Amino acid sequence: MNKILIIEDNVDARENIQEILELEDFKTVVAKNGLMGVDLAIKECPDLIISDISMPEMDGYQVFAALRNHSQTAITPFIFLTAQSVRQDCRQGMELGANDYLTKPFTGDELLNAVRTQLERSRVMMQHYFNRNQEYQTFNKKIQDLQIFNQTKDRIFENFTAELRQTVTKISLALATIQSLPSGATRDRHLEILRAECQQEIKMLNEVEGLHKFLTPDNVSFLNQFKLLNGSGN
Repeated sequence: MNKILIIEDNVDARENIQEILELEDFKTVVAKNGLMGVDLAIKECPDLIISDISMPEMDGYQVFAALRNHSQTAITPFIFLTAQSVRQDCRQGMELGANDYLTKPFTGDELLNAVRTQLERSRVMMQHYFNRNQEYQTFNKKIQDLQIFNQTKDRIFENFTAELRQTVTKISLALATIQSLPSGATRDRHLEILRAECQQEIKMLNEVEGLHKFLTPDNVSFLNQFKLLNGSGN
């Protein structure tokens, strides 16, 4: 049920508007002056505000400006009420950014048509905002997943590079040692170690392409979910 705030200092006009709206199953909140209307708008967060322009304490323009500067009511649909003899009020209200205006006296149908039109426009706008927000959330999630993927992939390849450096260092040490040894069993043993290290290095190099293909964002997300990559940063 939509909630509508009526700000009107004239008792008869206020009660008439309230009755018309409540007969159509709208929930209403009423204020007898602009100052009270601002307080109620912030407190009640209505779906639409109907406000007279000529009122004591705060006129309709001041009410509109105050509510447009408040985060809770900045986009709430706003309909001005003005006397038929003051046509300039209509132009000024629309220039300020009001959604619509009604010239007194108006019929019940004119009031209901204006209210329903603004509520429908507000619904469409909020649906559009919701859809765009959902798109943003989805896009932001993809960005976060991609960042996690890149960070994880970097850790894995840093670990791989460190292991490869260790292998190369071992091979270099083995070569230096072999060069200083005479022929015999000891030298043959070091040659065997060197062959084993070379085979390990070749194996690691052959695994790079396969590892690169395996590390997709989906696979990294899956491995992280089950904490299978915790050791990649060690």
